[in-house]
Amino acid sequence: MNPKDAKDRLGDTLRAAERARENLYFARVDEQLLQKIREKEAEAAKRREAEKAKPQLGACPRCKEPLHSGMWRNLPIEFCGDCGGLWLDQGDLLDLADRDELHLKERND
Repeated sequence: MNPKDAKDRLGDTLRAAERARENLYFARVDEQLLQKIREKEAEAAKRREAEKAKPQLGACPRCKEPLHSGMWRNLPIEFCGDCGGLWLDQGDLLDLADRDELHLKERND
C-alpha cells in the first residue's frame, strides 16, 4: 500500500469521525429545541382549554377591554373595569324598570 493512500484514507477517516461527532451534537441540539417547542405548545394548549372553560364575556363595546361579571340590584351584569361601562342582558333593563315602577316605552323610529 502506498503511504500516500494510507495518509488519504486516514484523513478521510478523521473527517468522517468529525462529521459524525458534529451530526450527533446538532441532533442533540435539535432534540432540545424540539422538546422546548413541545413544552410551549403543551402549555399553550392548557391555556386554551382553561380559556374555553371560562365563560366568555367578550369585549366592551365602547373600549374593547375585557368585560367582567357581577351583580347589581340582584341582576347579573357585565361591566368594564377600564371605561366604567355597565352592560345588561336583554330584558334586564325592563325588569329593573318594573321593580322601580318606571314605565319605559319602546321607540318606533
